[in-house]
Amino acid sequence: ISYTDVEAALAGFENRYQQLSTKNKLILRFEFLAGVEASCSSMPTVQIMEELRNTLSELSVFWRAAQNWDKAVEKQLRQSPDMIRVVDLQREAHATLRAIRCCPQEHQLLLRKRVDAFR
Repeated sequence: ISYTDVEAALAGFENRYQQLSTKNKLILRFEFLAGVEASCSSMPTVQIMEELRNTLSELSVFWRAAQNWDKAVEKQLRQSPDMIRVVDLQREAHATLRAIRCCPQEHQLLLRKRVDAFR
């Protein structure tokens, strides 16, 4: 699986999320206009949508950071050894690891292992 495949899948999930969110808002609006209290089924839906949105956001951040790190490594590997600037690589590593702080621990650990392997 390539980064492009993952990005396409995430974009598909994002589109589906937007469709579900729009439908959920329509249902809530209908319930409001009908004078019906929010149904038991609509309240968990709001929570599920929020959790889904957070998960989707975390995955997008993780994959973007992983892709940027791989591009930076690939760029360095194409250069001659005397052109490699360790300071720049360290800065890139720190920026990558900072970018994924909002992601779950297992994702952070995964990317940290990739960064440490290159160091």
